[in-house]
Amino acid sequence: MHKIIFKYHINHGQTEINLPIGSEILCFREQAGHPRIWVLQEIALTTYENRLFHLLATGETIFTKKKMFYIGTVVLYTDEIYHLFELKA
Repeated sequence: MHKIIFKYHINHGQTEINLPIGSEILCFREQAGHPRIWVLQEIALTTYENRLFHLLATGETIFTKKKMFYIGTVVLYTDEIYHLFELKA
């Protein structure tokens, strides 16, 4: 199996990304002033799934019935602090 690492931009609030099934989130960081995730995924895999992420600032509330899985925290160059979660049913 051949794998590759791709980078994805994460927006404030919800971001849905279509990823190959079994993809692994490697890290969550700031790059050029924007939050991003790096994902290890199969090159030849053609079966995809939509994965839902939620990025919120410190002190911001989120209302969801989905399970929240913490991915990481990032400090932007503006000193804003954001926290990323993956939401699952």
